[in-house]
This record gives sequence, structure tokens and C-alpha cells, in this order.
Amino acid sequence: MLSHDEPSYGCCALKMLLDHNYIVPKYYFEETILADKPPLFPWLIAYSYKVFGISDFASRIPSAFSAILLVLFTWYIGKKILGTKTGLISAFILASSVEYLFLGRRAATDIVFCLFFSSSLYSMYMSYFNKKPKVKICWMILSGTFAGLALLTKGPVGILLQFLILTIFLIFKKQINIKHIKIYLIIGLVALIVSLPWYIAVHISTNGEFTKSFFFTQNIERFISVVGKHPGAFWFYLPILLLGFMPWTLFLIPALYDFLKHLRNKNFNSFTLFCLVWFSVIFIFFSFSKTKLATYILLAFPPISLISGYWLCILERKQLEAIKRTFLFLLLTIILLSPLSYFIITKSKFSLVDKNTFLSQILLSVGFFIVGSIMMMFPKKIHTLTISFIASFTLPAVFLLTSFLTIYYKYTFADLRDYAILAHKMNAKEIISFGTFHPIIPYYSKTPTDFNVSKKGQIKKMYNLLIRDHKVFIIGHLADIKKNNLIIKQNESLFKRLHIVKLSKKYFFGVIT
Repeated sequence: MLSHDEPSYGCCALKMLLDHNYIVPKYYFEETILADKPPLFPWLIAYSYKVFGISDFASRIPSAFSAILLVLFTWYIGKKILGTKTGLISAFILASSVEYLFLGRRAATDIVFCLFFSSSLYSMYMSYFNKKPKVKICWMILSGTFAGLALLTKGPVGILLQFLILTIFLIFKKQINIKHIKIYLIIGLVALIVSLPWYIAVHISTNGEFTKSFFFTQNIERFISVVGKHPGAFWFYLPILLLGFMPWTLFLIPALYDFLKHLRNKNFNSFTLFCLVWFSVIFIFFSFSKTKLATYILLAFPPISLISGYWLCILERKQLEAIKRTFLFLLLTIILLSPLSYFIITKSKFSLVDKNTFLSQILLSVGFFIVGSIMMMFPKKIHTLTISFIASFTLPAVFLLTSFLTIYYKYTFADLRDYAILAHKMNAKEIISFGTFHPIIPYYSKTPTDFNVSKKGQIKKMYNLLIRDHKVFIIGHLADIKKNNLIIKQNESLFKRLHIVKLSKKYFFGVIT
């Protein structure tokens, strides 16, 4: 599990299973309330643990399943509104973009929230698009259900941004009237029916503590100030979007330019306008937010996938060869950049075995890219051309991403994981995390962990544990020992009793008896 989000949500789910309390999300096997997010994502992980057993794989199943569902819903909506070919290509574009591939295998709320948020907007547009009253109502109810689930995943932003997108779209269409106001009312009512019972229950269970912390600190303060050391300039999301949407960025830029030109001439498709508004609201809203995370922009990926897919299908009629040349250019660029990756890896701190393993995998991937470049010469249709490109790019990309993360984990968090597992085997009742804040420790040790930033407070706790005849288990960062050398000297009698069980280049695991 990669630190910090993945093990945090895993710990929360394990705590729920342990206490049989699914109302109040809690941190790290302690009684501290997890007020960052509502509980839907930990609920999904807890259910996954029940079905598949407790493992890293089970932690990631909700995200992977959500990523697949969103791709399928994107295909369905694109097919219904823009045509079968556009739906298929748009779904392929979404599934193969770099950031989507990465977040689809990560045990964090982002992809699950994106599923509910996007599904609500898709259903919202279908309720606007459909002329049959009964079908229209069904789509509104479905949109409200998804909005309610979004509220249970990340909070009020799950519905407020949707209503903002719908309002701007209706203003452009000059259709703000009583007939469309009922869309807001029905969707809002259903969303409250789905989500409000839990918000009331957690408010009562925590005497309002969760409500205050979640709505004011985790929502309002995140927008108006920097929370959790995640600052960023106003243009922060521009490079994130351009890199995260690769390899489709080269098609997105001309597609946006082309559709904006049509919009200025008042010659546009309604759904394309809806997607443009959706993308613009997400990009501008999070650009103004003071707290910035690269994952926030994921909400813009479904609409830009549909915009890019629709534009490619239009372009096919006139310039199929131009599309083919662009695909070939992308693949050849990747092949030409391979020597750069060789230089970076050879200069890295990886062991010789890991360097050779990763370099051999890069060489194999380059072979895929070369075969893909040859395959690009033959397709005569846009969908077969796109599938050929995706097969040539996505399979090696997933292969390399998995390989890189495995090696990266080995040099970053593997020692902490091993120490935490060892502490669990040694029946640790509590762990002192000395100078390192990594939720990996409580996740793998399944033990309450003290992350107190006050070293004096932690040393006081060590003395108290020893008085109660408990062993003191410490997992820490070696650099922090030097940083707090004065405090350690002042408590020399305590630290002389420290027996180092395991030691690595960065971390140590010890026991005071």
C-alpha cells in the first residue's frame, strides 16, 4: 500500500469491521474521528475485505471496479447521444489516459467519487435530453441517487458543482425556466434521501464534532486556505491535465479549440456544450481553490474524453491519415525517449539487479511500441486505428507502471511494512512512530500507533507503558534520532534499554523492555 491515503482508508475499514461501527469513521485503530471524508469508500473496502479477505488487492478492488463501471457508462452515454463509434472511442480514451490508469488501481476515493459524480451528470443530461416524461423522471431519480452517493464519498462538492454545471449550461441554452427547475428539486431531494440519514447519525454520534470538522475544515477551509500542506499556483492544474491526459492531449487541444470556435459561431451540439461547461467549471473551480491535489482534476476526464472522441470521429471523414500520423508520432516519440529512461535508471540508487530488471522491461515495452507502430500503417477505420494504438500504448504502459511501483515501493515503504508485520507477530499492544508519519504502520500491524509530533509526549508515554509492564515498540526514522538528539540524551537511561530488532538505511524497529 502506498502512503498515505491507501493505508489510511484501509485502517478505517479494518476499524469498522473490528468495532462493528459503520457510522463514525476512525483513524489508525484509535478513537480519533476520521473527519476528512464521509464513509462510503471505507464501507466499500470493508465489504471487499469480507468477500475477498484482508489484503492490498482487496483494498483496491472498489477503485478498479469503479474505473471499469465509469468507462462502460461513458461508452453508453456517448453511444446514446453521439453515436456508437464515438461512444466506443471515448470510452477507450478515458480508460487509457495516464492519470486514469494510475488512479484506477489506487485505494483512494478519487476514482469512486469520479464514478458517482460523472454518472450523476450523465443521468442529469439524459433527463434533460429525453422527451418522454416517465423516462425523464427515471433519469432524474438515478441522477439524484448517484449525487447522494457522491455526497457520501466526498461531501457537498458532489452535488454543488453538478448544479453549477447544469445552471451555466441552461444559461447558455437560454432555458432557465420552471420546467427545468424541477430537475434541481427532484435530484436534490433524492440525493438528500440517500445521504442525509448518515449525516444525521454521525452528527448525533459525535455530538456535532464530525459535522464541524468536516464541513468547515475539510470543505470551506480547503477552498479558502491551504490544508494538509498542499499549496499550488493558479495554473497548477494545467500541466497536470496535459500530462495526466496523455497520450490524448495532442487531440484534446485542437478539439477544444475547434469546438470553442463553433460555440462562438453558435453552431454547436448540445451535449458537446454540456461537456465543455463541465470541463470548464471543474478546471476553474479547483484552480481557484487554495488547497490543490493532482487527483482533483480527474473529474474533468470523462467530459474531455467525450469531446476528444467526438472530434476524432468528425475528423475521420476528412483527415484519417492525419490522425494516423499523429498516433505514429506519439509512438515514435516514446521509442526515441527510451535512451533517456536508460540514462535515468542507470544513475538511480536502485540495486544492479533492479536496474537490469527494469531496463529489460523497458526494452520489452519498446518492442511493443515498434510492433504497434507497424500495425498503425494498416487500419482504414478510426475505431480500429484507435484500438491498435491503445493496445500498443496501454499494455506496455500498465506493465511498466506496475514494475516501477513495485521497485519504488521496495526502496520507500517496504521496510516499514515489514517492521509493522513483525510488530504484529510480536504481539505489540501499541507502537510509537518516532519521527515518521506513515499509516502503513497501523495498517500492517493492526495496532494503535502514536503519531504524536511532540517527542516529549511520546517519551512520557514510553515511561507510562513501562510502568504498566508493557514492552515499548518503536518504529522510527533514523534522521529523526539525530534531530532529537538532545531529548534522547536527556532520557539516556530509557534509550539505553532500546534493543534494535531491525535496521535499514532509513528506518529502524526497536523494543524497549
